[in-house]
Amino acid sequence: MKPLATRTALTRLLQRVPSLRRGLIVTVGLAFVGTALQIAIPVIVQLIVDTEILAEDGVDLGGVAVKSGIALAAMGLATVARRQSTFRLARASAEGLSDLRVMVFRHLHRLSALHLESERRGALVARVTSDVYRIQDFMEWGGMAMLVGASQVVLAVAAMMAYRWQLALLVVAGVTVYGLMLFWFQRILARAHDAVRRRVADSMSAVGESISGLPVIRAYGVEGPTLHRVREAVDRQFAAEFRTFTLGSILFSSAELFAGLLTAGVVAAGVLLGPDLGMTTGGLLAFLFLVNLLVQPVQTLVETLDTAQAAAAGVRRVLEVLETPLDLPYPDPGRELPLGALDLAVEDLWFRYPGAERWALEDVRVRIPAGERVAVVGETGSGKTTFAKLVVRLMDPSRGRVMVGGVPLDQVAHRSPPVPGGVRPPGGLPVRRDSEGQRPLRPARRRRRPAPGGVLRPGSRRVARLPTRRVGHPGG
Repeated sequence: MKPLATRTALTRLLQRVPSLRRGLIVTVGLAFVGTALQIAIPVIVQLIVDTEILAEDGVDLGGVAVKSGIALAAMGLATVARRQSTFRLARASAEGLSDLRVMVFRHLHRLSALHLESERRGALVARVTSDVYRIQDFMEWGGMAMLVGASQVVLAVAAMMAYRWQLALLVVAGVTVYGLMLFWFQRILARAHDAVRRRVADSMSAVGESISGLPVIRAYGVEGPTLHRVREAVDRQFAAEFRTFTLGSILFSSAELFAGLLTAGVVAAGVLLGPDLGMTTGGLLAFLFLVNLLVQPVQTLVETLDTAQAAAAGVRRVLEVLETPLDLPYPDPGRELPLGALDLAVEDLWFRYPGAERWALEDVRVRIPAGERVAVVGETGSGKTTFAKLVVRLMDPSRGRVMVGGVPLDQVAHRSPPVPGGVRPPGGLPVRRDSEGQRPLRPARRRRRPAPGGVLRPGSRRVARLPTRRVGHPGG
């Protein structure tokens, strides 16, 4: 599947998170006003030079002071307007990215355990940590730089056209050529940032798994291979990040070269063609101010482009999670579970893992009265863990149904109170308290071994054994 383009990814992010675009029109308007006031300063400088300093009657200090005061006021108003736009964008970014994290967490919690187990734990952690941080860096700094820079470029070019359209065409031609080069280079940079996000997920997964599985690693004496795997993942991440940062530095250096060449070209053309074009000294000075106002945001936009690519790579990874279809849907509104102790009924239960040829569970029928404590035992691979996950609806059965308190689990509301009691995975003694919350559960004593298709009667603690022949999944 072809990855989303940077612009498409950022647009989809704004569509997904409405709080990110809240008040965006006012924010853009303030940035535009601040930029327009800043563009007015070169015009005032030209007026000071041509009409006050180089006037035939001599220097008019009063006129210089008045026009300088106007320029100073314009600078102050521009600073206030741009500060307000920056503050509004930062606040919207903080609220929007907080909503984004909540959306990702909510969607992950609604995915089935079968889907989550197929993903690497570190990769899912990266979706709500490092990937969101990259988006945050762009929204808090790069986003405002793009807004201000784009408006400043447009207004600067318009002002140049008003001064001398011949020199303005020279500037536009240079910016167009450089823009085409950036368009080609940003595709390379986008692929590099996508590779970095994948390597970060790989390294976080390797580190997380080695830490969570530390007891098993020590028990089997595989510290060496585990360390080698972690080191390889970290080295691959470093190599990907180094290549990306190298490309980013080349891109930023090209902006400095572009600025120097463009300024030199304008000065040369203005000096050579100035008298023929009727350009005054103040006009050329104002034009150079406008060129500087054009070059400055271009340099910033080039630097922002690297941040934008990193953010777009993070957005693409986050959207992969948000657009993962729910394989464990909840009904709307759904049914609430009754309060108190509930019985459990499993009817004609069949389950097979995706891609498996054999059934993990076949025709299981169990009825457990309310308050009964049952231990499900069996050899490795007999389906104990699979049965437990189906009972608490971490997965849905392929056939049959599970009922709690007379309510099928696939009809229970998402926010319904949890089933009283719980399920203890194999290994160790249960530490969960019973449904009355008075004492911890003790190991079950084997009184009898009912068949999976039988019914467990009320009484003392029971043991349900799953036969060895029902082996369909290596994990049990």
